[in-house]
Amino acid sequence: MKMLPLFVALLAAGSASAAQVWVAPAAEKIRPNAQPPAGATAAAKIAAAKNEFESFQVVITGQAAGVSMSLEGLSDGAGHSISGRDLVLYREALINVAWPSGGDGAAGTWPDALIPDVDPIAGEKRNAFPFDVPANESRAVLVDIHAPQGTPAGKYTGTLHINGGVTQDVPVELTVWDFEVPSTSTLKTAFGMSWNGPCMGHGDGNCGGGDSDRALRARYVQAALDNHVSLHQPYNALPVDNSGNENWGAFDQYAGPFLDGTADTRLRGARLSSTSVYGSSASPIVKAWSSHFKAKSWTATTLFDYVCDEPPLTCQWSDIPGRIAQVHAGDPGMQTLVTTATWDAQNNGISGIDLFVPVINFMEGKPGTSLAGNQRSRFPANIWWYQSRRDRLAHLRHRRGRDPPPRHGVAVVHLRHPRRALLRGDRVVFQRRPVGQPERLRGNG
Repeated sequence: MKMLPLFVALLAAGSASAAQVWVAPAAEKIRPNAQPPAGATAAAKIAAAKNEFESFQVVITGQAAGVSMSLEGLSDGAGHSISGRDLVLYREALINVAWPSGGDGAAGTWPDALIPDVDPIAGEKRNAFPFDVPANESRAVLVDIHAPQGTPAGKYTGTLHINGGVTQDVPVELTVWDFEVPSTSTLKTAFGMSWNGPCMGHGDGNCGGGDSDRALRARYVQAALDNHVSLHQPYNALPVDNSGNENWGAFDQYAGPFLDGTADTRLRGARLSSTSVYGSSASPIVKAWSSHFKAKSWTATTLFDYVCDEPPLTCQWSDIPGRIAQVHAGDPGMQTLVTTATWDAQNNGISGIDLFVPVINFMEGKPGTSLAGNQRSRFPANIWWYQSRRDRLAHLRHRRGRDPPPRHGVAVVHLRHPRRALLRGDRVVFQRRPVGQPERLRGNG
């Protein structure tokens, strides 16, 4: 009898340290110190249109070792199911942010990279599972579900199984609405990726792998396109030299499928919404690019020439008229792009720019600034915009250490959810390649 209170006390202590499973919304950042909110449940209910992705997070709080998860499929009970690479589980890896990106951010550990259980592009098993959860901390898994084209509307259910240091089943319910999202984004995007970026990231800074490097880049193009994002340089070599000599074989092989909608994307038929001429702004090059795209019927993709980036930082204002003349001599219909505002071009006597790309906060600056209020009327009907290190209003894919507040007129593309955005139909998000440590530059790069 004297041992009974001690036995009860040990049971109570064991219960207090047991891991808890709960479900969180997709856009919530689950940091290691996150705790289950009041009323947290271990069941997921989400909804999506046909051909749309929707997600949620499964969180383990409390000590647990060797945790694994699986979700075999969802079914409507009438013979229709969602499975395979349309259901992807990602362990959320952590990154230490030494400097917060802004005043509303924070240093410390944040969720960042997503490690898939099975790579949806390569179809290969990765090292998402198993994982450990330290005592008094939380770890999250993102469950990303795609309702494929043609999925009948209705309610689809399944069970996510958790095994290892904690064992639990999580009911999952997806309501598929009776309308469909197009595979090719109606909002054009033009995200930059350096010619050797993927190679460097995979250990080959010289990009000396030939076809293997081109295939690697194509995987990045595919991953972006499955998130409604177009990398405007889908190929890393010059198919046209300065004299206009052409060799399109490898370009057509590796980039062509993303232009004609035959790539093996989960968004069936998805096409790049923009592509830039790769090479100098010279009429033979422009003519060759334009002729090839027309011959291939790739006219649905906006083909543009990136004439100059942020003059006078990368070129002189006086360089621009000659470059524009060269581009239009090669093809009068070729779009010329300069990352600048209309008033800067006018003040420097520049005309002929087809695509103005101002920094996004030039469209509607903060109160008390010279650009406060809606500046839309100062730009042409077709206006692109971009995010820069100095811009703190929009939060694009590489923003770290803060949660993005919604703002009118700002395209918001979350780190883990570039497919979700507050969009304005007459505008285009244009993003140059990100820097390695954006928090040090007090912006997202």
